Amino acid sequence: MYQPNFSNKAFRKRALKAIEFCETYLRPNKAQWLSSLYLRRPEVFGSNEIGTYLKHRLLICVMKGYRVSKENSKGKCKEYVLNLDGLNELKQGLGLVTQTNRQSTLHPKIQKHLDEFESGIFKTTTKHHREIHPCQNIPSLIRELAMSEVGYRYNSDIEAAAPTLLYQHARLKCSLRQELPAIEYLLTNKNQVRQRLCRLLDINADSDRKAVKRILTGMFMGMYISKRWDSDCAQLLSHRTVLIERLQKDLYIQRLRKEIRIMWSSIRTHRGLTTRLNPKLKADIYFELEREVREVAKRYCKSNEIKFYPEHDGWRTNEIYDVGYLESLIKIQTGYQVRIDWTRCVTNKT
Repeated sequence: MYQPNFSNKAFRKRALKAIEFCETYLRPNKAQWLSSLYLRRPEVFGSNEIGTYLKHRLLICVMKGYRVSKENSKGKCKEYVLNLDGLNELKQGLGLVTQTNRQSTLHPKIQKHLDEFESGIFKTTTKHHREIHPCQNIPSLIRELAMSEVGYRYNSDIEAAAPTLLYQHARLKCSLRQELPAIEYLLTNKNQVRQRLCRLLDINADSDRKAVKRILTGMFMGMYISKRWDSDCAQLLSHRTVLIERLQKDLYIQRLRKEIRIMWSSIRTHRGLTTRLNPKLKADIYFELEREVREVAKRYCKSNEIKFYPEHDGWRTNEIYDVGYLESLIKIQTGYQVRIDWTRCVTNKT
């Protein structure tokens, strides 16, 4: 019988590919059909003795009957579930995780709520239509790695969430009939708009490019393009008044500001609001729409036994899902046509 050498480069390379495949596409509690030809691919298990060992270590066959496709009958593949014990033992052998050091390497807040991450059931509080959990306060770059350590490797969010949801809400539910070409151009060409503004402001640093993105989003939430020392815009641009003046004079920004006011006017009228829509009220309305979309994603993940961690205008999951299907489901249940952007956190431990 084949005995692996965990320090052998060929074995480690093949094992890491097999682990990535299994953690992405298989679950321990839901069977998945897999063809033998597919399993023998080099990027999955391969066809040599290493591949055979990994297949037996990581897969449990729960439906052994199979049928080759013939002219008058459909083929039928074997079905498998993920062998968690074999996966953990293989990871330990490769030095990816050990029984003694796993918790000690986790972020303290993650350790405190580890039982919630393992179960996928989180104790959250609701504030302004957002589910609040203590681990959301971990700085974003650290949070991505910390979440990945406990299996939540997939980060999803709604592209241009605030402009998309607020504009569609005004159109679909607040009887907005007037054409607003500047907003529509932003929604269909957001990258071009951001790049043009970066050139206008003559900025290249990542922090400044992020500032442009936050300014465009902030305008939909009541942010003023102002040189006042305490304004959000001035702080985002490090109080460089010459840059703020360029934004104020830009014809597209001027047009966008007018259209955003028209959009909010229709929302205000539809909701029967008599008070002025200050940034706090605008944010509350946006969070309400955001929660409506996120709840659809949450129910979908729960129905597919995928762990779901809410994060403002997005969420994290332990598995990837059918993104196109979820976008269609959101459209059917809410009326909003959104695009979901997802990424997978890759570290030397995942």
